[in-house]
Amino acid sequence: MRKKPAALLQNLALAALTISALYLLSLTPLFSGSWSDRVQAIFAAGPPAGGADQGADLGELIPSFHAVITSEAEYGRCGRLYIPAEDELFARIAPLLRDAMGSASAEGVRVAEQTLWDALDAPSVYLDLTVCLPLPALAACLGAEDGTPDQTARYLALTAEAPGGAMLYLADGEGEIFRYETALPSQAVAVLAEEFPPNSAGFAFESYYATLSPYTVLVADFPAPPEVSGEVPPGCTLNNLLEALDFNTHIMSSYTDPGGAEVVGETPRTLRFAPGGAVSYTGDQTVASPLYRVAAAGESADAGEALQAAAGLAKILTGSTGASPLFLQSLEPTAAGWRISFRCQSGGIPVRFADSGGALAEEEALSVTITGRTITAFAYRCRLYTPLETKALFIPPIQAAALASVYPHADLSVGYIDDGTGTLTPQWLAG
Repeated sequence: MRKKPAALLQNLALAALTISALYLLSLTPLFSGSWSDRVQAIFAAGPPAGGADQGADLGELIPSFHAVITSEAEYGRCGRLYIPAEDELFARIAPLLRDAMGSASAEGVRVAEQTLWDALDAPSVYLDLTVCLPLPALAACLGAEDGTPDQTARYLALTAEAPGGAMLYLADGEGEIFRYETALPSQAVAVLAEEFPPNSAGFAFESYYATLSPYTVLVADFPAPPEVSGEVPPGCTLNNLLEALDFNTHIMSSYTDPGGAEVVGETPRTLRFAPGGAVSYTGDQTVASPLYRVAAAGESADAGEALQAAAGLAKILTGSTGASPLFLQSLEPTAAGWRISFRCQSGGIPVRFADSGGALAEEEALSVTITGRTITAFAYRCRLYTPLETKALFIPPIQAAALASVYPHADLSVGYIDDGTGTLTPQWLAG
């Protein structure tokens, strides 16, 4: 009985220490806000901290594309729009692309546009990537061997115009067209083409709509895409982002700017988290976290190394927040390194943003800046897109082509417009 007072004192001391610890915790910048917010933040299951495996499957980054496959049959073109990389069609085409790009001649020959048009009348596989990409970046996504031409392209074509090896054509959409010899047998292209029966597809340059961009793919039928809901995913919280991006919550400082964005600083880097899921980061090359370091063989990253680092960051951002996946949109060299951007898609159809969003424009959902061997900045729109059962009015593709043809050289496309209201409707676009 004499020990009861001692036990009581011990319990009171533990309770006092617990209350003191919670009070000190509430003073840290991470747990600003109401007590309910603090408790939720304490027990929320956050993502792994920085330094976790950030390896990304580059094949998952390939944007949706258009394809026209031409066989020797009469009116032998088969065309499809916005084919996602997981589609069976891409699985059939990808091995040919890998072989052709990996065995392409060192030097391409610049050819006239008519030369490409004539070659597309032979058994061929034509792809419109819908974005302009450096071929080494596409090769990295495909797992192609070294030796890929150092060329930027939006349009690719494999043609069986002559016996022997297939020809690889690359066009940037600005008038530059190059032809490369490859070790891929022409017969491989011809055999593949026979697997796809004609479906009345064609190109604008051979149609009544020749005023359109000449490589616009025209199809007879394109099923109306569903409407899509767009929202900030529930997992897009400051707490999740700080953990995923390897911030030290014990030494950082934070404040809320006049626009309502929460600004967190940890010298020499800053993270801004704005209402609506807009996230931006700035830092420099002295940041020690491995998350921001680019694994490069030299003093600066090459295209493949930069893409791998940016893809790792994209994977962490989407994985930690539960946001929609991202797809490669551009990879451009800068004076100090690289700038890589990604877009969102729903059912293969790109999502565009109704406003420029400052550092982000049009389809950009994520832009990453690499300086030397370090990720020094990024801007991200954290969004989750879910297809709905409803479908909006959607005119047939031939009618859309007729309407768009009044605009010379217009590029006819389909896109979802995200204006922040919640429901996205697919639209034909001419630009």
